[in-house]
Amino acid sequence: MRGREPRLTPASPPLISSSSFAAALALLLQASPPTPDTPPDTRPDTASVSVLPTAADTTPLDVAADTTGILCDGLVVSAVEVETWRPQFTGPMAIWRRVARELGLHNTETAEGVVRRYVTLQPGATCTEFRRAESERLLRAQPFIATASVRAERDGAGGVRLLVRTVDEVPALVAARYRKRDWALALGNENTFGSGTRVLLRMEQRDHYRDGYGAEFEHRQLFGRPWVLGLQAVQHPLGERWHAELGHAFLTDLQRIAWHAGASRRVEYARLGPDRDGATLVLQRRQNAWDVGGVFRLGPAGRTFLSGGVLTGERVMPGDQAVLVTDTGLMAASPEDAAVADRFAPIRNVRANLIGGFRAIQYRQARGFDALTAEQDLANGLQASVFVGRSIPGISDESDGFLATEVFIGAGGARSYAAMQVDGEARRSFEEGGDWDGILGSARAAWYFKPAERFTSIASAEWAGAWRERFPFLLELGDRQGGVRGFAGADVFGSRRAVARLEERYIIGPVKRRGDLGVAVFTEAGRVWAGDAPFGETSPVASSVGLSLLATVPMGGQRLYRVDLALPVSGPGGRGVEVRFGATDRTRHFWDTPDDVMRARAAATPRRILDWP
Repeated sequence: MRGREPRLTPASPPLISSSSFAAALALLLQASPPTPDTPPDTRPDTASVSVLPTAADTTPLDVAADTTGILCDGLVVSAVEVETWRPQFTGPMAIWRRVARELGLHNTETAEGVVRRYVTLQPGATCTEFRRAESERLLRAQPFIATASVRAERDGAGGVRLLVRTVDEVPALVAARYRKRDWALALGNENTFGSGTRVLLRMEQRDHYRDGYGAEFEHRQLFGRPWVLGLQAVQHPLGERWHAELGHAFLTDLQRIAWHAGASRRVEYARLGPDRDGATLVLQRRQNAWDVGGVFRLGPAGRTFLSGGVLTGERVMPGDQAVLVTDTGLMAASPEDAAVADRFAPIRNVRANLIGGFRAIQYRQARGFDALTAEQDLANGLQASVFVGRSIPGISDESDGFLATEVFIGAGGARSYAAMQVDGEARRSFEEGGDWDGILGSARAAWYFKPAERFTSIASAEWAGAWRERFPFLLELGDRQGGVRGFAGADVFGSRRAVARLEERYIIGPVKRRGDLGVAVFTEAGRVWAGDAPFGETSPVASSVGLSLLATVPMGGQRLYRVDLALPVSGPGGRGVEVRFGATDRTRHFWDTPDDVMRARAAATPRRILDWP
């Protein structure tokens, strides 16, 4: 079998396998009574109620539907009461839970203290609707929480008490891959011991290469503060990644400062073109990077200016010559192919950078856009940032400047919503005869429309491209994240890619109070352009159609499990029927930039200071 591993040092793969999807689906279809750790269900049979939960039939399992509270502006908070619930583990899901426990993937509902730290109102404070709504939004933004509500009720003494309820996402993280000559397995927990801490262990094996192993750790409330500590150490059969960071991203207009400090080392074998007789031409690249800096807020909430600075350092050392990755180990490439390495030179720079930003964002709630029935916070307004840097003489090999910018704009509500995000970066050499290079850009525009409660239409367009890249850069036509489904075997690459997608979803409804089930039909079309890629090619338009089975666990959950069956209609050779299993959560961010684009960005540019809608 041809080894397509030379995505050789990918970012974390989608943490979902066919077994975990099957377990989630089994949970949906199995009927069994509540267990002691499951809140009782007193709602009528789902056949007689709306597909989306309403305030009248709210239980802790669908807390996002709880809209029975009062407006609290100006009233004093007398108490904050917190209830946390784990997702239901009954029927076949109970078996899955026992297996997970044997593997060390214990599930404990989120600790009360963890939830309280995201609530921006405390006893004795004057309540405002803005702070109440922000508390609810911040809780929903956490990857280990499926649904959340923060409701105000009169306390009988002239004040209000806040009732905070959350239901956790299924915390188990599982990824697996098996091919003829290699396999990989990753096991982890998104919410270890209910602390909101993510732990993941990885193992890999490939014939004729070293064994791979590694661990990832992310603590989201270090020392009881909203500080995120991230650690990563991964050795792949080819390549490795080491990373450490500590930061406090700008998550809400209620905070005054955001900061970040991090360091990383990465060794990867960047792909240079399509396979040739089962061998892949690659170039080794060693990259060290670090950053430290922050921003502070100016202006009132809702119309905020951000200003600050960051010091960054980066060193990149490409290999002396390109080599071939084969099923029997690394082999020397032909002199002509090996000479491609001459196009890429070592880089060492330390830059002083200024950060500026503007944020005028308000959030509106909607259901059933990126998930099936989950309540989602839609960013309305504008957010923009600019990152301008200059190399420091004496400790940098080059005299240059760096510019990066990101812009988001969105508008709409529960029935219709449109948004767009654009980002880009470039470098300008100040040496004699210097010009712009390292130009990289990407964008997504999307429109969501709900003509009826059970239906959702999603139309989107995505684009990415690079010019005069200083490192090997390829975009794959059939990439799992950013490409066209049905073309994973096409083996077509370029330096620019555009894809348009259209999906029509139908919500079947809740199943046995375990979760939500839906189906979808989709079509998409895209192509790549050769551009500056050494062995890139310009493809014809590739198009496909397909069917999807969709599910969320628990009910109203934000993580969407899906099975896609894609049938190619037209395009280059190598296309074929493709089945994909996946789990994604797109309710928390409008767009997650594909990994093949992220790997090409300047590694020393901090991404966590400004959190995007």
